[in-house]
Amino acid sequence: MAGIQKFIVQKITEIAPDTKTLRLVPKEGKRFDFAPGQFITLRLIDPETQKPVPRSYSISSSPLEPNYLEITLSKEGKYSEQILGFKEGDELDLLGPAGSFGIDESKMKDVVLIAGGTGITPFASMVRYYGKKGAGPKITVIYSCRTAECLLFYGDFLKMAKQNPNIRIAPTITRPAESGPWDGRTGRIDGNYIREVVGDLSGKYFFACGPKEMLNAIEASLREIGVAQDKIIIERW
Repeated sequence: MAGIQKFIVQKITEIAPDTKTLRLVPKEGKRFDFAPGQFITLRLIDPETQKPVPRSYSISSSPLEPNYLEITLSKEGKYSEQILGFKEGDELDLLGPAGSFGIDESKMKDVVLIAGGTGITPFASMVRYYGKKGAGPKITVIYSCRTAECLLFYGDFLKMAKQNPNIRIAPTITRPAESGPWDGRTGRIDGNYIREVVGDLSGKYFFACGPKEMLNAIEASLREIGVAQDKIIIERW
């Protein structure tokens, strides 16, 4: 971990309804190195006590990008509104990187990344990294969101999949009646859908990130279809 460092909000991009990506650059010097899947911690202010509190967010950008990092979050949770209220030029105290939620290339040659909502953020870092790097494991992304408009990074994922044949994207939406045009799959992620997308389960590692209830259901579904516990890696926020 690099310790506390001052970062500046360089750019803010709304990438979906009530969802923004903040691009952060170091105030001085170079950005610290990080691995795809790691997170950073911001020092925020508790709105009730007005005291500093640490809050952690997955990095959504690739380590290969020069001297910046990005975090992506939606308008949910106690502190997200405070972060979404930041403006370009604001300074932040940032601690990082941390976490071991990542692909071990020495043994993980075929991985399945399963996400719901903003749980896709650490996987965005992984897909962008391996998409640009070229070499790496086979990656299948199974991603669930309410509507087509809420599928974060979908355009980037499709671009990475075209650049790297080892990357495959399999999205699904759960509220098609509320969505814009969508001719893809609908419904929640369950064991049947995982089997349909993945096929042979042997030798594959399964990562999952998202809301607590979804993670519990995904972990149970993976066990039901025969995935060993040591092949299941869960990131619980």
